[in-house]
Amino acid sequence: MDLTTEHLSKVELLKRLDHAALLKLAEKGKLIPVSEGTVIIAEDSQDNMFYAILQGRVDIHISSPGSLLLDKAEGKVVATLKAGETVGEMALVGQKRRSATAKAREEVLLACWDPAELETLFEEDYELGFRVQQQLARSFGERLSKTNLIARNF
Repeated sequence: MDLTTEHLSKVELLKRLDHAALLKLAEKGKLIPVSEGTVIIAEDSQDNMFYAILQGRVDIHISSPGSLLLDKAEGKVVATLKAGETVGEMALVGQKRRSATAKAREEVLLACWDPAELETLFEEDYELGFRVQQQLARSFGERLSKTNLIARNF
C-alpha cells in the first residue's frame, strides 16, 4: 500500500495544506506498519526519521534523570500520541540525538519521511516548506507548554 493524500489529510500538522502539497509529501514518504510494543524511536539514538501516526497510539517515554536504565522504553510515560499526531519532528530542525523513546502502544500505521528528502522538497517549493515549518513552530509551542506542566509534576 502506498502513502496517499487521504492519509496525510488526517495529520494535524498537514491539515492546512492543499491537495498538491499533500501529493508532494506523499510521494516522498512511505507507509510503515508497526507491531504493538515495537520501539519506533529510542531515546539518545541518532535516528533521524520523521513520522506521522495514521492509525493506533504511541507512548512517549523518558528515562529518569540520572538513571542508568538500559531499556529506555521502560522509563516514565509522559504522553500518548494518537492518529493524526506526529513524532520525531526535531529531526526536521537538525537535532540528531533523540530526547525520548516512542513505543507502539498497539498496532500502528506510520507515514515516514527522511528529513534530507524533505529539505530538498522544501528548497524546491518554498511555500510548502514555509507552511510546514510554520505548523511545526505551532506544534513545538504546544508541546513545550505541555512539557512544562509535566515537569512541574515530575
